[in-house]
Amino acid sequence: MPARGSTAYGDAMAFVLRNFDKTLQELDLDDLIYKHVGRRSESPTDVWLLSTLDAIEENMRHSRTFEKSKIFNPSLCAFAILEQLGTTYADASVIAGTKTNGIRAALHNFCGIPDQSPESHHLYRFRNAIMHDASMTNVWTERGAVKGYYFFRYSDDLPVVMRPSSREWNGTFADISDDTTSLINQTKLVDLVSDAISAVSAIFFDRRGDLKVLVDKDTILTKFLVWKPRQPKR
Repeated sequence: MPARGSTAYGDAMAFVLRNFDKTLQELDLDDLIYKHVGRRSESPTDVWLLSTLDAIEENMRHSRTFEKSKIFNPSLCAFAILEQLGTTYADASVIAGTKTNGIRAALHNFCGIPDQSPESHHLYRFRNAIMHDASMTNVWTERGAVKGYYFFRYSDDLPVVMRPSSREWNGTFADISDDTTSLINQTKLVDLVSDAISAVSAIFFDRRGDLKVLVDKDTILTKFLVWKPRQPKR
């Protein structure tokens, strides 16, 4: 059974191509999901409609090709996308995770990275490092007590998305070594996140009974879709 406040799609409901010959106000939940995760160009009759998910995915993939933007921007975009997906959708065919934040939920549901894994934990710590103060280190605290220190570097040669350090870092310069360094392959992270969007889209278009929509129609419309009036015809 779907969770309270969520919508599930049944196997028997064949997907029907969406008709956008209507106004923004007339769009239903299926229309909004179709536009949000479907990488589609359609817009209603009264406005031009943009999915912020489309826009940030393009930004993520584009920025990784430029020297001045590829250090932080692709990863920042990737984590914003994961947050968006993880707070909005879930895959009921995946055993439910225990973490409530959107990033770890998306990694668990759509990326094959369990939310209790060291990879999930370290990716979230890396996100906090780069987002909060553009740092490549992070101090994890709970109730004012330090729970751990993390030192990150990129590695394009890494065969996986990320590899946690083999031993804990103590937070000092003198303790930094290969053993205390957690590695991130940013190219693989970007590809993983694009694949996560595709995974959500596939569940929706295939009409599997596994897609759970965790928010209401207005949330998708007001948070993740942007519109501007069409110019009147002359």
